[in-house]
Amino acid sequence: VYNSGGDPSILMVGPGNKQVVSDFTGRVSARQNIGEERIQASASLYASDFNDLRVVPNRFQRNRTAFVLDPEHVAMSYLRKFVSFPLSRIGDASTDVILSEYTLEMRNEAAHGVIADLL
Repeated sequence: VYNSGGDPSILMVGPGNKQVVSDFTGRVSARQNIGEERIQASASLYASDFNDLRVVPNRFQRNRTAFVLDPEHVAMSYLRKFVSFPLSRIGDASTDVILSEYTLEMRNEAAHGVIADLL
């Protein structure tokens, strides 16, 4: 990813791999007291050689796959802009519809990476 022009800052993983990342060795202490009633035992930032990666859990993602993402090369692209028009009237109430179509635009696919077959 780095050699292809990407500068990733997000490591998106499934719930099982989020726990694996939190258990990485090299941390000074696996548990830290934050306050009287709170103990932090998770890692949310991984410092790699090329950039710091924010570790984001994704419950809708397969546990076997991790995504390395660069948000600078992703955008929301509109296929149809927002339009509003009246739908119907029921008594004194009027109902309107807001309609739009959009998709995720990958501006440079080489700026993202996949780590496959993990667990």
